[in-house]
Amino acid sequence: NVHAADQQVEWQYAFDVHCNSFFAFFVFAYVLQFLFLPLLMKTSWISLFLGNSLFVLAASAYAYITYLGFHAMPFLQHQEIFLYTIPMAAVAYLISLFGFNVSHHLIDYYF
Repeated sequence: NVHAADQQVEWQYAFDVHCNSFFAFFVFAYVLQFLFLPLLMKTSWISLFLGNSLFVLAASAYAYITYLGFHAMPFLQHQEIFLYTIPMAAVAYLISLFGFNVSHHLIDYYF
């Protein structure tokens, strides 16, 4: 259309969407992990399940909130590409249940 204005997403809006999404990630991956740390640092399968579940929930929440933030922009197309990371996180989660404890590795990395 000749009369349509060129529309772009401002970096401030994109940064705001990221901050909103990261807050949910932070709560799941860091705050809840800290609260459940005595349980998550055990070597049982339930600690592996709970720790990895926190991280897949965090990653999924980040992707979904990012999708919602950019879906609010009517001139953008194919925002559903942000949702493609959720099945990838689910596959990585299922693979990790065979012995890769994300919480253990991150705590070892941080400390």
